[in-house]
Amino acid sequence: MSSVTPTGTTGVHYEIFVRSFCDSNGDGIDPEYGTLADFRRLISAAHERGIAVILDLVIHHTSIRHPWFQEAKKGPNNPYRAFYKWLLPDEIKRRNLATRDITADSGERSPWHYAPIGIGGDDTQNPLTEKYYCMFWSGMPDLNFDHQPLREEVYKMARYWLDMGVDGFRLDAARHLYRESEEPKNHQFWDEFGRVVQAAKPGAYLVGEVWTRPDKVAPYFRGLQANFNFDLALELEAAIRRGTDSGDLVAFLADTRAAYGSVNPNFIDALILSNHDQNRIGSLLSGNVEKLKVAANLLLTLPGNPYLYYGEEIGMLGLKPDEFIREPFLWDVGTNDPKRARNGPNNRQARYSTAERCGPWPSNKTTLIRSIRTING
Repeated sequence: MSSVTPTGTTGVHYEIFVRSFCDSNGDGIDPEYGTLADFRRLISAAHERGIAVILDLVIHHTSIRHPWFQEAKKGPNNPYRAFYKWLLPDEIKRRNLATRDITADSGERSPWHYAPIGIGGDDTQNPLTEKYYCMFWSGMPDLNFDHQPLREEVYKMARYWLDMGVDGFRLDAARHLYRESEEPKNHQFWDEFGRVVQAAKPGAYLVGEVWTRPDKVAPYFRGLQANFNFDLALELEAAIRRGTDSGDLVAFLADTRAAYGSVNPNFIDALILSNHDQNRIGSLLSGNVEKLKVAANLLLTLPGNPYLYYGEEIGMLGLKPDEFIREPFLWDVGTNDPKRARNGPNNRQARYSTAERCGPWPSNKTTLIRSIRTING
């Protein structure tokens, strides 16, 4: 896509959850999201309209159903074994690694698991059998980035999508490729990954999911142009809900930008109010349209690049669990909404968490959209 400015340095970014966004032809959304030909048409149509396409790239883990893991679990001598992290139970105990602290981005307390004999089968439960590591849950084993062949496969994957035409990547769980005690290895990998991406497609955009305090986010700007500012999202929501900046938001912003700029003067602060893993800002602000307009004003005028999570522009609501924050976009009311995605089981119409929380607001959504359009010019 030709552009006066590089991808990601200006404009509004819009995050969609594909299964929930739009059923444009009324046939239900394919679980595989269509074909590669469909995706190429999407990229082409977006580029014709001056829209860049940023792909979510998940390289922290795979599914236990992934061919790599299906090979790896066959035994220590399998060539894919080193693609994942394995230890014997005694070694896990000796190194005091059996449990991990619950964090904001993972509730997994016991991250080591025996590989199932078959999907849905019984665990091996053999003390002489290695366990694999999963930071998030047993169905998503972590990949081993100390293994160079694994890194090369990841680079091949990135080049594949860049060659297809995508303009960059949102990098899932970017801070967790290595444990916190080995965090410098994360910085080194993303620096290397950034060079690989720029060699494949100069100007490609990389934004990282790195949730920690600003001084620890800063080193990730060595390889990535942008990182999401999760702490600022929390500060904004609290200040808007209170109706006062008693937490000194300006000082927080100044300290954050100083930390980022010390590593990369050209850093891009990726601003959000909520996303697919967090309670919707509409519910956090109790559906108060005036407060939502304040949130939109701050998101779209603070220094940095704003990210809208689909539905925020019409005040959609939703509180966890995840199904309730990823519900179908409300294009219209009831039967007047043929484009509403059917992301329920067996391609059925999804049920909303409650009618009160998730119903469309015809009078208010126009006000919110008008407010956002005014801010954005």
